[in-house]
Amino acid sequence: MVIGVNSSASGWGISYGLAAPERQGEYLGAWTLSSDLARAGGPLLVAVLVAHGGDTGWLALGVLFLAAGTVTAPVAGRAVRAPSTVAAEQRVG
Repeated sequence: MVIGVNSSASGWGISYGLAAPERQGEYLGAWTLSSDLARAGGPLLVAVLVAHGGDTGWLALGVLFLAAGTVTAPVAGRAVRAPSTVAAEQRVG
């Protein structure tokens, strides 16, 4: 359950907290759409990679997770440092 809580908190932080106030609806819509696409296509992708890919499929899945985990923190960090984000405004005032 702890994983779900952390995932939810980070999702809200990225989808809502980093958006400029006038664009929060756009950010939240894009986040929700991408999350829904991942939930719909993710199981199929995993099943195809694992069932038909064998060891290569497992390796590809591992590389995919590694790449996603590697780029998330720097991209979110850059967004926090951007002057137009809510997070930056909260640090200042």
